[in-house]
Amino acid sequence: MNDFENIRFPSGEEKDRSIRMILEQGIPRPKRMAADLWETAGRIGFKNLFFGVGDCMFLALLLGGLLWAGCFAVMAGGRGQLSVLLFLASPFLYALLHLLSIWKEIMVGTYETLMVCRCSLHQLMVLRMLVFGGLAVIVLVGTSTGVGWLLKGSPSVLNLLGISFSALFLFAAASAAAEWKWRAPGAYLVVPAGWILLSLVLLILGERAEAFLRSIPDAVFWIAAACGAVFYGRTLKHYYFDPKEGAIAHVVR
Repeated sequence: MNDFENIRFPSGEEKDRSIRMILEQGIPRPKRMAADLWETAGRIGFKNLFFGVGDCMFLALLLGGLLWAGCFAVMAGGRGQLSVLLFLASPFLYALLHLLSIWKEIMVGTYETLMVCRCSLHQLMVLRMLVFGGLAVIVLVGTSTGVGWLLKGSPSVLNLLGISFSALFLFAAASAAAEWKWRAPGAYLVVPAGWILLSLVLLILGERAEAFLRSIPDAVFWIAAACGAVFYGRTLKHYYFDPKEGAIAHVVR
């Protein structure tokens, strides 16, 4: 019998190895966002994560500082409603950091280019939003604590933190959901525009809006903040693992 007619069948170990390889490649791995985020962050690096948007971050911090200085001056002079101003201003830094970074990439033409990179645009945006959110939380802790300690007759620090966190996480969750669900150009402006309208309404109501916020128990603000944070995290997970993005997504959806 010729050698080519002598067919060698795979051994049991080779069969098991082939089956394991087929299962590993054919069955998708469980989507664990924390582990995947850590791996992606390590692959990109902090410097590359914010490459090209450093000036936007500086501008956002500058404008955020000016806003908080203006709000503090109004509160100290007794010419404004403390709870209303704190609620409306809390998402400002997060919104500026996020919107200015998107605007910069669109202006320089890298927004579409990032969609074909190894790290998807969604992954990059989620990493940035988490960093921006963490930075906003740190700023809110400092400003709320400062307002509670320095201004006479102000609510407790616990109440001020609850107002700040509830506003921040509700805004961030709504913004992330809008960007995930609506892929039309300018979808990231929907929630900021709505927040501006809400701000105008509350400022027009004046003392009535302030009295309403003062009447809400601290626990309600903290529950709203917790619910907003959970919804924000779940929305970012869907946004992170969603394969559709860019111009193709506009056509498909």
